[in-house]
Amino acid sequence: MMLKRYESVEGNKKLLNPETKDEDSVQISDGRNLPADAIIFATGWHPSHNSVFDTDTAAELGLPVAISDEQQSEASHWQGLQKAADQTVLNLYPMLRTPPRSPPPRETTPYRLFRTIAPTRLAATHDNSLAS
Repeated sequence: MMLKRYESVEGNKKLLNPETKDEDSVQISDGRNLPADAIIFATGWHPSHNSVFDTDTAAELGLPVAISDEQQSEASHWQGLQKAADQTVLNLYPMLRTPPRSPPPRETTPYRLFRTIAPTRLAATHDNSLAS
């Protein structure tokens, strides 16, 4: 069953209640349970996940978080992967060792999604329950 448009935008309600455990429905903020096979998180042109997910959940889902909010172990993990990927590319294309001037430092982490769709942690465990 697909949620009706008015249910999804009615009063700008947050549809997801993190305490909802039922796989066949979602609970909206007024307490009603609506049957659903899927939830489509359509935010428009500008990302607005910051108003829906707390920092830890956003990071776990591979969504950008403020650099200052990233856990050190997580930052180290991704820096190691980035360094290894950079070395692989530079070995294949040595001319890239002298790139143009770098952009200013980022204020948030990048999206960390498998094939730009699924959170890497879920993809690694073959959990296909969520796609961005």
